Amino acid sequence: LTKKEIKLPKKSYLAAKRDKVNLPTKIPLNKEVLNLIGLYVAEGYSRKNVSKKGFYQVSFSASENEIRERIIKTMRKYFYLEPSDLNDDSIVYSSKLLYELFVNILKCGSNAYEKRIPELILNLPQEKLRYFLQGYFDGDGSVSYSDSRVTCDSVAEGLLQDLEFCLRRYGIYNYRRKYTKKPGLQVRKFYIRKSREIPKFKITKIIIPSSFVKKFEQIGFISERKKKILKEICSRNS
Repeated sequence: LTKKEIKLPKKSYLAAKRDKVNLPTKIPLNKEVLNLIGLYVAEGYSRKNVSKKGFYQVSFSASENEIRERIIKTMRKYFYLEPSDLNDDSIVYSSKLLYELFVNILKCGSNAYEKRIPELILNLPQEKLRYFLQGYFDGDGSVSYSDSRVTCDSVAEGLLQDLEFCLRRYGIYNYRRKYTKKPGLQVRKFYIRKSREIPKFKITKIIIPSSFVKKFEQIGFISERKKKILKEICSRNS
C-alpha cells in the first residue's frame, strides 16, 4: 500500500494473540521514549518461554526511585502498560508486543551479551541522540567526583563500539579497562536457586577521562544526583 492508501484512526492499537495488552500504533521518538530505550539498553532484559504460551517479559533493573518513577510514568503514558511485577530492584512488564518491540523491531538485545544501540537511534541528530544516551548513562553509567571521570560497563563488544561511535559524535574520547566481577543480585539469585556456583564475568569499562568530562555536558544526565556531581566536576575543572 502507498502512504495515501494507509489510513489508521488516530486512536488505533496493536494486539497479539494470547497477549492481554494492546500497544498504540504510533509511539513518538521523543525525550521520554528515547530515555526509556536508553534505560532498557543499560539495565533491561527480555525473556520468553515457548513451553508457556503467552509468556513474554520485559524487565528493567532499577533501584533508584527517580529512575523507577520515570520508567513507570513513560510506560503508562506512551505504551498504556502497568507493571506486572514490582519489587525493590526491578520492574517487570508482561507483553509479547513489548518484547517484540525491544528484541525484534528495535533489536536492542534480550540480555547483556546481545545489547546494541538500535540503528535508528545511531542515526538520530545529536540533540535527540543525547536523550537516549542520558537514559543509558543514568542506568549504567557513573560519575566520580574524586576521579573527575564518567564511566559505564558492558560485556557486549557490539554495544561498546556503538557507545564509542556515539561519544565521538560529540568529540568525546575514552579508553577501556577490563576486569572481572560477580553478576548482579538477580543473576546471583538465579544461580543460588539452581544450587550452582556463581560465576565471575569479564566486563569492559568505558572511561571518559577528566580532559573530556567537560564535553560530556553536551549529553549530561537526567538523574539529579549524577547531574549535580557532573556540574561540580566541571565547575572545579573550569
